[in-house]
Amino acid sequence: MKIPISDLDLSDLERRYVADAMASGWISFSGEFVRRAEEAFARWCGVEGCTLVSNGTAALHAALAAHGVGPGDEVIVPGLTFVSPAQCVARVGATPVFADVEETSWCIDPGEISALVTPRTRGVIAVDVVGHPADYDRLEEVCDRHGLFLIEDAAEAHGSRYRGKRTGSFGGIATFSFFANKTLATGEGGAVVSNDSRLLAKVKLLKNHGMSPDKPYWHEVVGDNWRATNLVAALLVAQIERADELMAKRSAVSSRYTEALRDVPCLEPRPCALWAEVVPWLVTFRILPGAPLDRASLLARLREAGIDARPLWHPLVDLPPYSGEARRRGTLTPRSRAILERAFWLPTSSRMTFEQVDFVAAEVRKAMAV
Repeated sequence: MKIPISDLDLSDLERRYVADAMASGWISFSGEFVRRAEEAFARWCGVEGCTLVSNGTAALHAALAAHGVGPGDEVIVPGLTFVSPAQCVARVGATPVFADVEETSWCIDPGEISALVTPRTRGVIAVDVVGHPADYDRLEEVCDRHGLFLIEDAAEAHGSRYRGKRTGSFGGIATFSFFANKTLATGEGGAVVSNDSRLLAKVKLLKNHGMSPDKPYWHEVVGDNWRATNLVAALLVAQIERADELMAKRSAVSSRYTEALRDVPCLEPRPCALWAEVVPWLVTFRILPGAPLDRASLLARLREAGIDARPLWHPLVDLPPYSGEARRRGTLTPRSRAILERAFWLPTSSRMTFEQVDFVAAEVRKAMAV
């Protein structure tokens, strides 16, 4: 591909910090950069505490385990997202129940939740989809009314804001991914952040084999190994220090795409609610009915031109591990399906030049005969 879907943006600062971590001899889960990254990221999110984990899926798994979710429980998740929320609910032995999304944000619809609550329902995972925060005032109200926990999955929404407040500061626990295509990226890696010291202490216990922090090799519970390394933390410290730069560049790429494709009548950018400030993860458009090309044909033409544009995920209710329960419950999430059948990603990263954006936009216009 001439232009990949995303590209890791590393500078001399990242290289220097990784070299410092290597020189220290601490390359595993302990070290100065782990402490610095956890403190810096908690401040950046505006919360009291953070613990690093091995990836964003591990963060969700740990958050559910900290809430004590297990066999017989149900957790409500959106039908439009990457598989991790549903996967992690299933991994702890519980059942994911799918809520549809709002057309105005593509995030979980708070109005769907009450009808899905049963005596087995423990909580809700809200995903900040493609960088757009969910409607947390309404979500917190409905969760409080039904006695449910709320987890914010902010894996795709580094730096975005809901009514002026930065993502990562909602729910009892929030989770992040630092996968290579994220706004803040370390290749792999994740974080759990919270203002609840009790929940955060449970995550720290669980991520380190359930071993007591005060009594080495004394395992209080059945845990796992979800630890992040000092090398990953070194990369993260640098990315946090460069966060304003990385976010501004990604936002500029998004704005350039929007302007270049504004007059293509068969395309629309993903919606943005008035209360949201979105730092884009991957720039997302949707093909409208009546377009001269369907999505598959458009993406095939872009790939022929060396552009790694991609469709979004499949509807979670169609995936084999979850489709049976979704059909039984009738939770088929039609709005999620309608969006996912037509939406696609264009290459996005803070390393993209305007010349590259213009080339992609020109190929889209050519394919759509505009």
